[in-house]
Amino acid sequence: NGTAATAFSVTNATTISATVPTGATSGTIAVTTPGGTATSTSSFTVTVPTPAPTITAVTPTSGPVGTVVTITGTNLTGATSVRFNGVNAPSFTVVSATSITATVPTGATSGTVAVTTPGGTATSTVTFTVTTTTAAYAGKLQGLSVYPNPVADQLQVRLAGAVPAAEVTVLDMLGRPVWHGRLAADGSLDMRQLPTGQYLVKVSTKDGAATSRISKR
Repeated sequence: NGTAATAFSVTNATTISATVPTGATSGTIAVTTPGGTATSTSSFTVTVPTPAPTITAVTPTSGPVGTVVTITGTNLTGATSVRFNGVNAPSFTVVSATSITATVPTGATSGTVAVTTPGGTATSTVTFTVTTTTAAYAGKLQGLSVYPNPVADQLQVRLAGAVPAAEVTVLDMLGRPVWHGRLAADGSLDMRQLPTGQYLVKVSTKDGAATSRISKR
């Protein structure tokens, strides 16, 4: 389409191979010889390669299965897979060309995060550490159950034995209280008002205290 190819080879009287030059646009192809110029009757379409993706940040960099992770980078549009150390995340959302949210899948282990798009695969330079949901028990709170984890709406708090009620405090990962109240031994906590992320649930009774880490979807 008017842009000269700087690299071409005449194979024989009926064949020429040429490399599409930088700056070429879609249009006809012309070949000039000492005998004149021939122009193709059909158009050659110059396609634009899909740019390769990059990952510049993973937030947070640790959490249990079910954690919602934000992947920041470039050229993430059209992502076909997100993998945590090789394990596919069945749930992810392409928010924009620079952001993807993905849920840490069951079976994932600590390692890099990879995103695949039509332009290629990008791998994070940081490691995402998959943690286990732990609880530190004291006194007679070994019968404490906090579930489901991850939770979307109602978090069940259950205490075994003859414990009438408990003080419950929910803290964000900076240690700031975001909810405090008193629950029955077999009560529930409405988590719908809290943003997606990681939280600590501290349960206290006269017999002791326990803290569990949970993931809010």
